[in-house]
Amino acid sequence: MKIITIYNNDLLEPLLDKMAKLTTEGFGDSVELWRKRFAYWWKDNPYLTDDMPACWIISNDEMDEIFGFHASIPILFQHGDKKLLAAGSGTFYVTPSARGALSTALGIQPSRHKYVDVMISTTTNALSHKMICSMGYRRVGNMDTITNYMIIVCCRDFLSMISYLANHFMISETGM
Repeated sequence: MKIITIYNNDLLEPLLDKMAKLTTEGFGDSVELWRKRFAYWWKDNPYLTDDMPACWIISNDEMDEIFGFHASIPILFQHGDKKLLAAGSGTFYVTPSARGALSTALGIQPSRHKYVDVMISTTTNALSHKMICSMGYRRVGNMDTITNYMIIVCCRDFLSMISYLANHFMISETGM
């Protein structure tokens, strides 16, 4: 088994079906609903370019079985007049048989993303919270209602944005 980077051009029917079945196993919902999500995340997404990873999978060499999946969904992130590229790190699942060092390596793939400026991880659960924080993600937003985490993966034009975000969320959470 190994981690394979999947690009826009790789997102063809047999692979999409295997990914939809795996995510159905991990999270429920129907294969059809996962296929619609994939289309929204990637096929209909103007920010996904051909040289940008759409996701990473754990698979055997033949790619006839998938044991793990981690999505990357590019989005526009605007700070003031600066338009930056961000990506949502989402839908991370590994079958119990493949969990271990390889699944940990799959989990950190988005933080190594060289095509985006900011990675955002949302809706983490109690199991993933510790891992997300150990990878350098920081929680932003109201601690009671929002479960967003972000990490800066590229240092272009960020000092003003980071200063603004740190001040904004510190004020909104502490009232100071």
